[in-house]
Amino acid sequence: MRARRRSARRAVPVRRARILRGAPVQRSSPVSAESERKKQRYAQDADFRLRTLACNRAFYAANKDAINAERRRKRAEHPDPNRKQRKYYSESERRAWLKYYYGITPGEYDALLEEQNGVCAICNERPVERLCVDHDHPTDLIRGLLCRLCNLGLGHFKDDTGFASRRRKMRRQCKGLR
Repeated sequence: MRARRRSARRAVPVRRARILRGAPVQRSSPVSAESERKKQRYAQDADFRLRTLACNRAFYAANKDAINAERRRKRAEHPDPNRKQRKYYSESERRAWLKYYYGITPGEYDALLEEQNGVCAICNERPVERLCVDHDHPTDLIRGLLCRLCNLGLGHFKDDTGFASRRRKMRRQCKGLR
């Protein structure tokens, strides 16, 4: 009899947790309510807004040296506080960009890079920056990886490969005129 009571007691909190898990959490904190009222009043009442701004300016003027000293101290202790976050977001944005625009993963990009030996497909130079993904606009097929200059040049040629061959022919003819 006693074992049944214990198991029954354990089942009740689990049942409650399942019910409450999907329900939205509503917090009724007097601080947040006061903050919301001030935000609303600041947005709607021009006099209140001007008084608040004047008060903020007066506080900064009175405490300018202390505020700047605290900022300098924090900067000296943590020269780049958001470095880790920036690195994460740049990598996650790159993953999303590659997937959304070209339909490839960073692993597939790295495989293309390795296939090209880390150099541009046109000029065969190893750039300092990351190589751009070159793709055919009408078919969205990836042609290879290009350095920024070659990618921009190809864009100015409007993806006309015949233009590049005509340009080479013209350069050969001009060399004969010198």
